[in-house]
Amino acid sequence: MFTLRLLKIKIHSRRVFMFKRCLPIFAFLLASTMLVWPAFVEEKEKFSVAVPSLNVKQGGGVDMEDVQFFSKDKRNNPLNVVAETVQEIDSAKKILKLNNPKATYQTSDGMKLTSISPYALAFQNEKYLYFEDEINTSTDTGYEALSTKVVYDYDKNTISSDNNVFIKGVAGMLQAKGFFVTNKGEKIDFKGKTKTLLFDKEKKIEAIAGLDFKDQDAYFKKNKNNILITSENGLIVDQALNTITAVQNAHIYQKNDHIRAEEITLTHKKDSYNKTVLVKVRAYKKAQAFEQKKTVQAEEIILFKEAQDILDVIQSLKKYQFVEIPKNLNQLVYLNKDALVKEGNQLILADKMYVFYKETASNDQEIEKIVALGHVKASNGVQRIQGNYGVYNPKTEMIDIYDNVSLHQGNSVLNGKWANMNLKTGISSLKSYDAETQNRITGSLIPADFENESEDK
Repeated sequence: MFTLRLLKIKIHSRRVFMFKRCLPIFAFLLASTMLVWPAFVEEKEKFSVAVPSLNVKQGGGVDMEDVQFFSKDKRNNPLNVVAETVQEIDSAKKILKLNNPKATYQTSDGMKLTSISPYALAFQNEKYLYFEDEINTSTDTGYEALSTKVVYDYDKNTISSDNNVFIKGVAGMLQAKGFFVTNKGEKIDFKGKTKTLLFDKEKKIEAIAGLDFKDQDAYFKKNKNNILITSENGLIVDQALNTITAVQNAHIYQKNDHIRAEEITLTHKKDSYNKTVLVKVRAYKKAQAFEQKKTVQAEEIILFKEAQDILDVIQSLKKYQFVEIPKNLNQLVYLNKDALVKEGNQLILADKMYVFYKETASNDQEIEKIVALGHVKASNGVQRIQGNYGVYNPKTEMIDIYDNVSLHQGNSVLNGKWANMNLKTGISSLKSYDAETQNRITGSLIPADFENESEDK
């Protein structure tokens, strides 16, 4: 019982690449295109400008052809922006039209990024740049992002759109109903219903280019090693905090594992090998985790994979003398408020639980021990024991419960200091005597025959 691979979902470095690099790429190239043009108009001395053909209209209007701007970021990486023409289409409102603008950028590690659009409008009085038609952002490593009606407010330094955004590439793809970008791509809030599919293995972009998200469920069923993340009200990517948060009716699927809650946050970091690894999963409000017929639920479920986080939890449990902490743990799950672990008719309930994991020889995780605290109840459908604290061992399928303990079967109730039960066989025992307090078993024992006879009457 309870061999549930609780919250086993992993985010490997290639999958996190989708969030760490490719989503900010989309925001950055939008920002690049949008930042350079207004800056050129207002502060020309900041840029080295190559203009093969330049015509200035009478009355101070702007009409430039084959315009090129060259700049560098703080890391000395080159940023180039070109356009076929730049025209002042409304001198009173100071509106510039950029025809076929294209921005290119090269990162420190050599990756090339490109952003193009049929045209853009620079509203200089209102200080924003508007891309009405499709804007396409891509990388030479196989990623592409598409959106329309994109607005860059260069006074507030935000980028946004209320139209669909679609991102696809070798590590996965994402679709949302819009987006809002702040701090030059450090934080991206994808709006509305979102779907993110992270591939188990890299796939060439040509192989998924024709895959509509309507067909994603069928595609996912055939590729269960992939990770599917869905939500009703957005996906927030925060580069500063290293978090990815699915908001409102959030779900994560992989193989037979399924997590759902009102909000799910994944936290990742770089390990000693400079690979991005998942270190925490937090499912908040009506959180549930499933694996076939096995269920875990609580108001809040937190998966800890960071050594320091696990150590902090262990330190907090040392005050409970009955808890023997396992060694060499590599994962810990905390269930907060109305915690439940269930398989078939066997279940454990408590105010909160700690589920300790060890890695198996097959590189899988298995439950080493479950510690339950506060109003603990354990049942196999026939018998029930309850008390204030409990420890479950999945290898023996025994649960030990301590402090203010009672054993229930039918109408029979026995009270004592300590009890245990085999949740598979139903065999249980109750400690009857304590030398210090002289406590003995109390309660009532009603035979099953008598219960049946009473019911008949």
